[in-house]
Amino acid sequence: METIAFIGGGSMASAILGGLIAQGMAPAQITLIDPGADQRAHLQATYGVRTTDGVAAGCAEADTVVLAVTPQVIPQVAERVAGALKGKLLISIAAGCR
Repeated sequence: METIAFIGGGSMASAILGGLIAQGMAPAQITLIDPGADQRAHLQATYGVRTTDGVAAGCAEADTVVLAVTPQVIPQVAERVAGALKGKLLISIAAGCR
């Protein structure tokens, strides 16, 4: 069973995970990682996905990791998650990053 972790729970991540679920992906296959407790609770209630604020732990079991954070926090997130990305597909939807 393919699993995916989203780092960041803003509107772009919400739209993508909503589409994945609408197309048949089970919410149990999706982990959403966000520092905001209110946003995590909202997305868990709305979509039934697993949530956490732990970046490395949230990515550990994922096959695919989606970076869905603002460009200015990419360096901090990358530093925290680097060790957990080996063998995973990494997708970034952060505009303006190189």
